[in-house]
This record gives sequence, C-alpha cells and structure tokens, in this order.
Amino acid sequence: MPDTKSKKVSKKAEKKSKDAAATSSPKTTTEAGTSAAELARKLLDKLSPLGATTRAALRSLATDAQRSDLGRQTKARGVLGDGVTMAITIDQQIATFPSLTETYVLPRFAYFLESLLALDALIEGSGAREEKLGAARGTAANAHERADKARTKLLNRLKRFAGKRDAETKEIDGVPAKARTNDDLSRSIGKAVELAQSWRVRTDAVNVEAAKLAVLDEAVIMNAITTAAALGGAHVDAALEGRKNANDSPIVNLEEGNVLLEMAYAMEVFEEAHEENDVVSRLIPGPATRHVLAPTGRTAAKAAPEAPAVVATPTVVATPPAG
Repeated sequence: MPDTKSKKVSKKAEKKSKDAAATSSPKTTTEAGTSAAELARKLLDKLSPLGATTRAALRSLATDAQRSDLGRQTKARGVLGDGVTMAITIDQQIATFPSLTETYVLPRFAYFLESLLALDALIEGSGAREEKLGAARGTAANAHERADKARTKLLNRLKRFAGKRDAETKEIDGVPAKARTNDDLSRSIGKAVELAQSWRVRTDAVNVEAAKLAVLDEAVIMNAITTAAALGGAHVDAALEGRKNANDSPIVNLEEGNVLLEMAYAMEVFEEAHEENDVVSRLIPGPATRHVLAPTGRTAAKAAPEAPAVVATPTVVATPPAG
C-alpha cells in the first residue's frame, strides 16, 4: 500500500509540473519546445479567417507614427513573449466565459494573433542585426527565399483559380516580375496579394467554389504578407554591413507598436469585464511590456479605439484542422 500511495503522489507531482510548464511564459524561440509563433498560430487556427476589410479597418484605428512611438519603448522579443502569454490567457478566459466575446469580439482576437505572427516574422527576418556580417546576409537571403517561395505558391493558387479564363489570366500577367531586389519582390507580392483578395471577395457561387477548389484561402495570402514584411527587416540588417545595433529596426518598431496597442485594448476590455464580474481575470502585462502597459503608465499606451460596427460582429470559432 505505501508503494501505491508513493506512485500516486509521484504522478500528481509530475502532472503539476507539466501543467506549470504548459502555462509558463513561452520563449520566443526554443530548441525543443514550442515557439511563440507556433503557439500564436495554434490559437489563430481555432478562429474564423479574418477578412481583408476587417483587417484594414482595424489597422486604420491608429497611425504608423503612433505605433512606432510605442515600439521604440520596448524590445521586440520581449513584446512577442508577453503578447503570446497574454493571448493564451485570453483564449483560456474566453473558453471559460464565452460571453466575453460580446465585448472582446473574435475578429479582434484574430487580429491580435496576426499581429504577433507579423512581429515574429520581422524578428526572424531582422535577427541578423545581432550577428556578424555573414549571418546578416544569410538571414536576408533566407528571408528573400521564403518570400520568393510564398510568392510562387500564391501565384500557383491564382492560376488554378483563373484556369483558362482570359480576363483572370490577363490580371495574373499584370503581376510584376520578382526581379532581383527585395523591394521588387515585395512589390510583386503586394500586387499578387491585392489580386487574390479582390478575387476572394467575389460572392457568386461559381467563384466562391472556384476559390475553394484552388485552395485560394486566407492562409496562403497571410503567408505571402508576412514573408514580404520580413523582407524589410532583413534588407535593413543586410545593409548594416556587420554593424551591431542594440535597437530594433524601424519596421520592427512599427509592428511592436501594433502588438502593444492590441494588448492595451484587450487589457481595457478585460478590466471592464472584471469590474462587472471579479471572477473574470484581469490581463496583466509581462516584464517586457509592463512599463508601457501597466495602469500607472496607461497614458503611454492608450488602446486603439473601438472597431467599427462591421468588425464587431462575433464570428463562429472554426474547428481546428486535424493534426
């Protein structure tokens, strides 16, 4: 009997240890564990895809100058880690209190998660800033390669959607060549993304079905957007020619600020929910963002305004894909 009790205690201790590990603050990158980006992607996959109009409406709620001003006050990797930790808490709170989505609507949560993924892509693209010249150039080349592959993948989906239709084929022909520079590749991807988004908003049954059959979905478009965004950070890093710089690049600051604004907005909504029902937990910023987002410093990071009514309609949570 003592041995059985000992085993039970051991199993309980092991379970507590695993639970604690699962809820601890994620690292931005891990050798054997799950990266912050992977955690954000898993949460985003549970939600309905965010439409281009909704994304544009939310982006319009603050200026790039405001985002950059916030981003300069923090470090990108710290913002990413704190942001993913907060997103996990939000997901858990919504699962426990589904009525939270009446005020913190799911499209807003999806936008927050997309912002985290965009920041992660920029961090990866600009990681060479902390390394030697060769590593910087290597990162730029990798970012270019990833963006090139994302462009090719998106163009293939566009061609499948177009089939032999003359009008659609002509529009694809209008996508600029990728050429050789990051700027040229980014412009080409931008045009392909615009074309894909314009086709995906077609509402007639034939085109809706054609998009499904061609797998011209939000995922392939978002992949192209994030890899193109990473080109900016990688290009800046390569241009530094080996100089070390302790500060994040301007384009990284921009996306840091976007994440901070979304964190501040979520904190205000959950604070309101907590005041109405103290069982709902407050969202507490982590050590990397506390000086910007803590209540005593709220004036430094005012949350973005409420989204327009068209964005504020709760969406149905999508079933996560198998595997």
